[in-house]
Amino acid sequence: MTMLENLSTIEQTLKNWKYRQNNVGDWKCSRVGCATEIFADLLENKEIPDPFIDLNEKEVQWVGEKDWEYKNEFQVDINAARLKQHQIIFEGLDTFATVFLNGKKILESNNMFRTYKVDVKKIIKFGETNNITIVFRSALLEGRNLEKEVGKLKCFNGETSRLQVRKAQYHYGWDWGPILMSCGPWKPVRVVSYNNIIQDVYVKTNVTEKLQASIDILTEVKIANSENLSIEIQDPMVII
Repeated sequence: MTMLENLSTIEQTLKNWKYRQNNVGDWKCSRVGCATEIFADLLENKEIPDPFIDLNEKEVQWVGEKDWEYKNEFQVDINAARLKQHQIIFEGLDTFATVFLNGKKILESNNMFRTYKVDVKKIIKFGETNNITIVFRSALLEGRNLEKEVGKLKCFNGETSRLQVRKAQYHYGWDWGPILMSCGPWKPVRVVSYNNIIQDVYVKTNVTEKLQASIDILTEVKIANSENLSIEIQDPMVII
């Protein structure tokens, strides 16, 4: 395998989700795009009135008390089978979510703000259809259950159980917005196949009193095979 092949990456972002109330009714198409959430989808399909008009906010509170499902069908390029690492990267799931790939549970999420990277090399299929399903439990009810376990805390505004949940606090209502307890894959979900990959880079610059500069570069690298690399850093302001 050449160095170029060893560094190659095959990636796709999942688009065009479908949703329904958990185990209730037919699946419906989400709004077009790679990320979504339940209020936007219900509004797009005219299943709820616009919560920002009149007193419609009161008419849509039932949404936050229900569990919801999202699903997606996708295929992975058959050429990806030659690569050794296969991940699904969830950039943001809002909030309490259980994820299934081809019928097998691969993830439990309880934090809207973090990214999850899941190794799926033993489950993913190449050149045929894969099915991913995400069940979102009501963050409102989950928070209330957590509050019963750990006790009630004080907050200046609205539902006190909000303090138990790693979720955007304005979803519980704010002085400038309605109570909209949403859920869904609110950031993109990506399927990535690779051998070697640079997962993160941290650059630290150091300048002395004599204006002598140095750079420390820390990288997090995941590799399938050992390689010798040569790295050259150039100043973009200098003409070579």
